[in-house]
Amino acid sequence: MYTLVSAIGKSLANGEKWSAIDLGKMTFAKVIQNYSTVYAVLSNPFLAGNVSLNLNKILPKITNQFQTFNAYLAGLGNTALPTSTTIPTLSTKYARYQDGFRAGYAITPISSRASVTAPLPTSEKADLLLTRSDINYETFYESCLVSVNGFFHLIDTDKQTGVWVTDGMKSCIHSKKNKLGIVSFQDLGALTHIPITSDMFFKQKSTQSYANHAYLNFGRDLTNYTVMVVIGGYLHVLDSKTVRLVGKNSIMIDFNNLPLFERYFESKPHIDLSGLPLTSYPNNSEAFSVDEMLSDAFIEAYLTLSQSFVVLIDNTELWTDLVRVRAAKFPNLYVSYVEPQWPLVAGYGKVSEYWSVEEDGQWALTTEDTLRDNYLFHTVEAKAQVTLTDSRNPMNPQDISSAFFLRIGCDIDVG
Repeated sequence: MYTLVSAIGKSLANGEKWSAIDLGKMTFAKVIQNYSTVYAVLSNPFLAGNVSLNLNKILPKITNQFQTFNAYLAGLGNTALPTSTTIPTLSTKYARYQDGFRAGYAITPISSRASVTAPLPTSEKADLLLTRSDINYETFYESCLVSVNGFFHLIDTDKQTGVWVTDGMKSCIHSKKNKLGIVSFQDLGALTHIPITSDMFFKQKSTQSYANHAYLNFGRDLTNYTVMVVIGGYLHVLDSKTVRLVGKNSIMIDFNNLPLFERYFESKPHIDLSGLPLTSYPNNSEAFSVDEMLSDAFIEAYLTLSQSFVVLIDNTELWTDLVRVRAAKFPNLYVSYVEPQWPLVAGYGKVSEYWSVEEDGQWALTTEDTLRDNYLFHTVEAKAQVTLTDSRNPMNPQDISSAFFLRIGCDIDVG
């Protein structure tokens, strides 16, 4: 006879997080209403050790949903359950942020077509090379995302020389800034970086516009991964409003739920967007045609930037939440009352590389570019306009942006 030892459940009402639950007196109806997955740890005098049971394996056979779990076990007698010797445990882990310079990396401009020591002018060294003597570069590549001046860039490695940040130096020259951040997912799972290419795009019907829904087929099964998407340098994790699986191999990006115009203006000073198919206005280089930005050609070009790519993580138990930090009364400083260890998000969704200093149980987070523009086009229906510019609301042109730690975590270890 089985006896309940403990149980954990993945709540439907708490951001899909795991927690310990009192399963014994709970009916199966309550389990179904409140949890997507429940693991029960059971003992049995005929077994050498405890075993675990995923209740999803028995729920289809339950005929009395108002029976408690303890009553169910008592009625089993000597009937065997589909148990496992692997015992899931609660163990919260996070993706963690580090400033690249503070973490001790040597960061060197490099050309993708020449060696590190090649005597080339800096203008021809578009990429950055990250090196550190005690780092396994293959592990870094399979564990980390890298941001440059607030925007994530695609990375690569040959496993020996270091880690390349594609167009990282190009972004530094463009912005005249040199901040670099590293977000490590090592405690959560292994990453697979996939560049987005033109042959991945498809439409469900010919009249469909990518500016509404852009479909991408990756030619591989995505169902056992959490799919993260970087769009123009902005990271989307478990953002079902913007990115959704639409098949085993495909995702859909809903541009109706993405602040495309704001992000274009916010990112333009930091990454090179000159290759996007927008006609330059002779009297205002910051103006653009709304129709051109909503065209298929623009969306395809935007999604094939080196700052747009897909990252798969082999863990389907992730969750996200936001922890607000306090903005100082002047720019470029936030205050945290919890130890900073996660990426910081500000503006229209960009990541803000920060340097933290502790004092009296609180942390000062020094960063840059904390002012968020309040665009004049917010006062109109932007998509209905012919032309938009970066003109700001004269009554309130800028605010110090709210900022949040983005916590990407996992509560369960399934062994």
